[in-house]
Amino acid sequence: MATARRWAQLSSHCLNGARPCVLILGFVVLGGALLLEFKVGPPVVVHVIVWGLLTPLVAFFLLRVLKATLIALQFKHKAEEGRLAPPD
Repeated sequence: MATARRWAQLSSHCLNGARPCVLILGFVVLGGALLLEFKVGPPVVVHVIVWGLLTPLVAFFLLRVLKATLIALQFKHKAEEGRLAPPD
């Protein structure tokens, strides 16, 4: 049971930075797939090939851009680790 809790904490911690990327990627991929389907109407194989290749490439690009943006904002605003006030 302790291993499951540790895995949940670890996976939650690892995914915190990827959540905006997943949200944007989902919007782009779903919108693109719907647009392609209703405008052109290709077979399912075309969707699998197009979105199967495009999704990882866009995810890789977005993760790099969003991480760089986050680091730049932290540097600009002189972000530091959170500290608890000493008890009185």
